[in-house]
Amino acid sequence: MASGSEDGQIIIWNAGDGFPVATIAKAHTPKPGPQAYGTPPGGVLSVQFTPDGRLVSVGRDSTVRIWGADGKAKGASPAADALLTKVAASSDGKLAIAGDYQGRLMVCSGTDKLSCVPSRSHQ
Repeated sequence: MASGSEDGQIIIWNAGDGFPVATIAKAHTPKPGPQAYGTPPGGVLSVQFTPDGRLVSVGRDSTVRIWGADGKAKGASPAADALLTKVAASSDGKLAIAGDYQGRLMVCSGTDKLSCVPSRSHQ
């Protein structure tokens, strides 16, 4: 089991005893823009395990990130144009599909280093 929160943490839980296995602090912290004042809010918006035990996540930094079962970072996508709100992993674990705030999808492939392409618009 895994949980993500608005404080930017991802916690991987042991389903057997209910205790944390790993905590990823500041998993999704956006970089402030040139006109930004202060620290922009971080936050994890969606997490999902792949069949091989890795974890994919999206957050307020508009990136898809991949983590090992031990909580160690494996890779990240470049920042998307819009806020990514949901992520899903394919059944074979080779793809991560992220949806953004504007209704578009981004398809990412790779087991560690992610290569992402936006889906074509269906307008």
